[in-house]
Amino acid sequence: MVTGPVDRRPVRMIGVVVLLLAAAALIEACGGGSGGSGPQTTMPSAPPPVEPEPPVEPEPPIEPEPPIEPEPPVEREPPVEPPPLPPPPPPPTPDCLETVLGCLTEMQYDAQRAQIELTHNGEEDFKNQWGLTAIRADRAWAILELERGIGTAPGSGQTVGVIDTGIDEGHPLFGGKTLHESLLLGASQETGDRTSHGTAVASVIAARSPSETYTDGVTAPRGVAWGADVAMFAVPAGSGGGTYRPVSLAVFDRNDDLWASLFTDVVDWSSGGRTLDFVNVSLGYPGIIEQYSKRQLRDNFEATITALAQSGESDKTVFVIAAGNAHGDPCDPADFTNNPDLCESYLDSSNSDEVSGQRQVGRCLVGAPGPNYQVAWACDRRRGRLPRQRR
Repeated sequence: MVTGPVDRRPVRMIGVVVLLLAAAALIEACGGGSGGSGPQTTMPSAPPPVEPEPPVEPEPPIEPEPPIEPEPPVEREPPVEPPPLPPPPPPPTPDCLETVLGCLTEMQYDAQRAQIELTHNGEEDFKNQWGLTAIRADRAWAILELERGIGTAPGSGQTVGVIDTGIDEGHPLFGGKTLHESLLLGASQETGDRTSHGTAVASVIAARSPSETYTDGVTAPRGVAWGADVAMFAVPAGSGGGTYRPVSLAVFDRNDDLWASLFTDVVDWSSGGRTLDFVNVSLGYPGIIEQYSKRQLRDNFEATITALAQSGESDKTVFVIAAGNAHGDPCDPADFTNNPDLCESYLDSSNSDEVSGQRQVGRCLVGAPGPNYQVAWACDRRRGRLPRQRR
């Protein structure tokens, strides 16, 4: 291995030679030198000058958006106050009943009512009417007095209508009352000199003795609504009795318009401040009509039924129609072919034995007022007394 300093000059020389050769090659390629015999190379023409782009117009400055106004604050509705609680109920009272005497307990009320009943029971013109006791009129009067005032006359301020034979307007039992009388269908005025069915019926409704002396002297009756006034619609009427024969459809048809006109006149009376809430009808025909159908009755009594219905009337008049007095009258089974049980075998009231060959009308549905009842009868005005009469 050779050691010692190395001579680097040959290397440097080689590098110089390489650089010179490279330079010569470059000059030849670019056409340089003194114009030797090599081919001429044309120089490329310069490109046309580039038109300068027009200057870009600057964008207008962006206007700043107006400041956003803050929305006004939403006013809140005041909170709804809950409704106040109802006051607590009053403490319960022990069965308090309002009366003209104040608020009474049930026990106090019963005691006051019984005392008023007892007062009426001791009155002569109450004791002589068994019917008033039977219907407990004394209790009804006591309840009325506790509500309206002690001593209030039942029926006060009311007018009761009666369709009957008429009324003796001069009879003492109707003294102090307002009496209205309409004579219809040829009826005549009652004068008190003969028996009057209408006067008797009106007394059962509204009679009252003028004094205790009068009551004691003639055993005078008292009516159920003795404080009421009376409107009498007088019509002529025949008498009943004899063998009972049911009304026929032909009779209904023949008298239909007459009855319809009568009931219409009575209803029309309630006008010009006059009021007629109830009308008693204590006359008619032998009225067992169960052998007829509803269709048959409407076909033969249509006008009367329509008049009683009072179509279009908001405040109707109530007609209370008697069922008749035929219970117990003799009858013929041949007249009851469709309902033979209505003509019953006659029983002797003394021993309940059947009487051979005799029959009577049965089915007593409603009885009013019944036998042995005090009523207003013919009045002997010369002596101012009412003879003792019983129905």
